Amino acid sequence: MSGNRPEFGIEGEDYFVLPDFEDNLVLAMIALRNNGAGDGNYVEDGLHLWDPEQGVHRLVAGRFDMVALNGPDHIEPGEGPLQNNNRNNEKDGLNDLLEFFCTGVLWTTLMHPFHHAGVLMQLGFDPFPGEIVRVGLLGSRRLLPGTQHLIGYIHQSDGFFALFRGLKASIAGNVTSYLMEAALVAMGLGTRKLTHTTGTSVKDVSWNLLVRSIRLTLNLVVTQPFTVVLTRQIAQFIGCENVYKTLAQTIFKIFTEEGVAGFYAGFVPRLLRNIGVMGVTTVATALFFHYWPQHCTIQALNEIIVNVSSSYALHPLSVVGTCMDVQGSPLAAAMPSQMPHYEHWTKCFYDIYQGSGFYHRGGVLFWRTVPVKGLHDFMGRPK
Repeated sequence: MSGNRPEFGIEGEDYFVLPDFEDNLVLAMIALRNNGAGDGNYVEDGLHLWDPEQGVHRLVAGRFDMVALNGPDHIEPGEGPLQNNNRNNEKDGLNDLLEFFCTGVLWTTLMHPFHHAGVLMQLGFDPFPGEIVRVGLLGSRRLLPGTQHLIGYIHQSDGFFALFRGLKASIAGNVTSYLMEAALVAMGLGTRKLTHTTGTSVKDVSWNLLVRSIRLTLNLVVTQPFTVVLTRQIAQFIGCENVYKTLAQTIFKIFTEEGVAGFYAGFVPRLLRNIGVMGVTTVATALFFHYWPQHCTIQALNEIIVNVSSSYALHPLSVVGTCMDVQGSPLAAAMPSQMPHYEHWTKCFYDIYQGSGFYHRGGVLFWRTVPVKGLHDFMGRPK
C-alpha cells in the first residue's frame, strides 16, 4: 500500500491509507502512541504527518486515530491530527455557548411556574385554608396545599400566560449572571480544583472562599435589579394589579420613583444567604475530599446534599430578601393589610422569626405544614 501514499515526507510505517469510495475520501489511519507502559495516556499531539521528528512516543497496539487527507476537513501541510481536530474549536465553542444558552432558557421557562408560586409563598400569600393534621412529635399542624395547587389557582384566575409573569427578567438575570461569571474567570478569578495534591489545604480553601465570595458579590450586584423586577411583577397577582408591565418599563419606573436604592433593599440578606451556602458547601466538600478521597466518585452527590441542606437552613434570609424587594412599591403585597412596612431588612427578619415556624415559607414546595396558632401571621398580616 506504500506505493499509493501521498508524498508526505514520512519514513517508516507511521500511517497507512484507507480509501473511502462511498464519500470519495482518502483516510489516514495513524497508530496512537503513549509515553508509558500501557497507562492509557494516549497522545496524538506527537503524531504529525508532516514532521517525522515528532513521532517519539511508543506505539500502542490496537489504538488508532483517523484523519482525512482530502475533502473539506483534510489536513494541510504543517498540521497533525490534533491540530486538524482543533481547526473548528472556535465554531465548537460558539455552538456550545448557543447550546448552553438555549438549554438554560428552556429550563428557566419550564421551571418558572414553580418559581412564580414560590415567590408568592415567600410573600405570605396563601389562598387555601388547608387542614389540621397531627405530625408526630410536632403536634397539630396545618397542612397547606402544595405548589401544584397554587399553580392551578393562578392558571384558573388569570390564565395560562399569567404563570410566566417575570420570565423575561428571570432569563435576563440568568444571562447576565453567566456573562459575569465568564468575565470574572477570564480575569483570573478562578478557583483551585480538588485533586489529590491541591484544593484541600487551608490556603487553597481560603483562596476558594475569597474568590467565590467576590464572584458572588459582583454577580449579585448586577443581577439584583432583575430579581426585584421579577418579584414585583409576580407580586402583582396578590392585588390583581398591572403596575409593572414590561422589563424596561419596570426598571424605568422603579428607578424614577425610588432611585437606585429601590433595587437593593433585599440585597444584603440575599448576599448573606448566598455566601453562607457557598461557604458551607466549599468547606464541607474540601473536608470530604481530604478525609475520604476513596469516595471521590460520590463527590457530586455530597455537594448536592450539603448545598440543599444549607439552602434550607438559610432559607429565612431568602424570605426576607423577597419581602424587602416589594417594600416601597405601590403594590397591595406591600400594603399593611398584607405586610407590615419595614424600614430595614433586620426589622423584617425579626418580625418573620416572631411568627414561629413561618420563616421557612416557600422553602418546601410540595409538603407544607405550619403551626396551627398564628396562622394569621403566616398570611403576612400584622398582629
